[in-house]
Amino acid sequence: MGVALAIAMAWTALAAVQVEAATPTIVAQGRAHTAVFSSDEIRDRLVAIAPLQLPGHGGDDHSIKSHVLCFCLHKGPEMVRELRRQAAVRFQQGLVSLQEQDGSGAIAAFTKAIQFNPRDALAYVNRGLAYSRAGDFRQARSDFSRALEVDARQGVAYYARGLVALLLGLQAEAKRDLRQAANLGDERARVVLETMPAT
Repeated sequence: MGVALAIAMAWTALAAVQVEAATPTIVAQGRAHTAVFSSDEIRDRLVAIAPLQLPGHGGDDHSIKSHVLCFCLHKGPEMVRELRRQAAVRFQQGLVSLQEQDGSGAIAAFTKAIQFNPRDALAYVNRGLAYSRAGDFRQARSDFSRALEVDARQGVAYYARGLVALLLGLQAEAKRDLRQAANLGDERARVVLETMPAT
């Protein structure tokens, strides 16, 4: 079979991943959001995601961070729970947006989820799927790569990155990723690999 058929199959398969990836992610999402954050990470997340109105701070960035760090040391476990909760809420919003075909809403929601928990590989995968739906394959590929940096066992990330590489004309990279996905048990990757011409 030719490259054109493999590319057509990749496009169809990528659309199917976008629908399928949303459902299993809901189940896996609880596990994905259990990372433990250090005080520095909590401080940085809080300072980055919301303007803080803290009484008694000097107004400069260092003063705000010091105030937040003191707050985190006293309220650390509570803050970790809140960060996890916020990440989970944004993650669910992203899934709903994906299912409703709202690519920009999904991208925004998964971006927020990543800000709250940058160790959530599934948030990167799903944002990558949203970017691919919007036709931004380079950004999608970047998100799939980031997901694999966080968790190299994400077969769906290899599979989706392989499909995107195929759509971008990167045959060697596509085969490498699809083989890795197949090695991780993804049968869909095996099917796409069978359609690709031998090199």
